[in-house]
Amino acid sequence: GLSMPYVISIEYQNTFKNAELVYFIKRIDTNENISCTLKGLGLVYENQGLPASQVGYVIGYIDDWSGNTSTQELAYGEFKSSTEEQVLTLNLRMMFRDTGENQDYNKGATFNGKIVVTAPETSTFATDTWEEIANNVKSGNASKYRVGSEKEVEIGGKSYTVRVANNTTPEECTREDFSQTACGFVVEFVDILMPGPMNGTNTNVGGWPATETRELANGEGFNNLPSDLQKVIIDTKVISGHGNTAGETNFTSTDKIYLLSAHEVCEDGTESNLSENDTAWNNTRQLDYYKARNVTADGHWSSAIKWYNINEIAYQWWLRGAYYDNTSYFLNVGIDGAWTTGTAHDSYGFAPAFRIGENVNNV
Repeated sequence: GLSMPYVISIEYQNTFKNAELVYFIKRIDTNENISCTLKGLGLVYENQGLPASQVGYVIGYIDDWSGNTSTQELAYGEFKSSTEEQVLTLNLRMMFRDTGENQDYNKGATFNGKIVVTAPETSTFATDTWEEIANNVKSGNASKYRVGSEKEVEIGGKSYTVRVANNTTPEECTREDFSQTACGFVVEFVDILMPGPMNGTNTNVGGWPATETRELANGEGFNNLPSDLQKVIIDTKVISGHGNTAGETNFTSTDKIYLLSAHEVCEDGTESNLSENDTAWNNTRQLDYYKARNVTADGHWSSAIKWYNINEIAYQWWLRGAYYDNTSYFLNVGIDGAWTTGTAHDSYGFAPAFRIGENVNNV
């Protein structure tokens, strides 16, 4: 007989804001004849201060709070060929979480949904060729590839994971002073490609355009990508913060491969204003992926954690903005996903992004 692949999703309309509606999902049965991968942000452990009844569950946010009909995958896998009846049992719980802040804006919010089981799509971000993906993006079908969808890329004989970080182009993207790095169809590396310094010497003068990392990314880094991927990556107008060098304005460069900025990962929090540390904060926007997960300068950091899979550890990773307060630091993301800084010659993770499709404003 044949095996039977499946996808379990939730179809819903939701108006609860700020990713405050969360789900917990756990597999209950032990049937080895059924494979099952649960989708979410990771396992819930006791040390996260959650009720013991939720330990061992995978937690995820309900991504869309627009009120539109949306579909979110919860689990996928396959039933292996068998003549016996096969039963997969999952436990799904949903809850409105307490953020410790005033949540009155969610009064009257509604959620309704249903669980659906389908066969996997034959055409997805994971399986489409890069040429097919580029053609869909160019023809206005970028939304076909859901934000957070993942794909494997082989570089130098190793497999790395990339994901859709953005698939929208808001009006602000048409501003002349706006970086294109969080506009249109943006793909980012989920994990660390390699560790290294921003510069061989301890300086942030000249910002991102002057870094050895930028030169490496757009030279050897780009050339090491599969040729079919190279063909669909477009030039991106990149605006980056200038740091503390007197008289400087923000930098503009044109790159195939670039690092994210602080604002592209985080919004300002209630207790921590990251915008004060990056002079190009207002020249870009938060990527759809991090916006859906409500990552702020003082909350929901786990969505910004990146791993270095060679030794399976969370790794600090570089952002492109020079730190506003001195001439030797760049901003980066710490091992817990919170923003921090590091001197330019420190060795931190390289986890870049690139864009596919058409440019806005022909830049």
